[in-house]
Amino acid sequence: IISVYIIYSWYHTGKEQIEQLTGKSAPQELIEELIDMSENFDERLIVDTCRAYHFGPKFLVELEVVMPEYTLLKESHDLGMELQYEIEAREEVERCFVHIDYE
Repeated sequence: IISVYIIYSWYHTGKEQIEQLTGKSAPQELIEELIDMSENFDERLIVDTCRAYHFGPKFLVELEVVMPEYTLLKESHDLGMELQYEIEAREEVERCFVHIDYE
């Protein structure tokens, strides 16, 4: 009976690790939280795409955001960096990339 438990335990552990190593997508709730966080970060910023997937035990986040065309490069860059740092400050996020386009 102990060996059955060990096999069962190893199977589930292996399955979980494989999902994390193969980049399984984050739960929809986390993606929605990241979108809300990004959209409330600055009123000029519009989230176009948000992707989050396993990067080991944590998540890698990719954000594509749109800024007004007249926004200065310095402002866009600084805003993107601040947003990146804020998202990376979350416990479940390992790394965040913010790509900024204009309308």
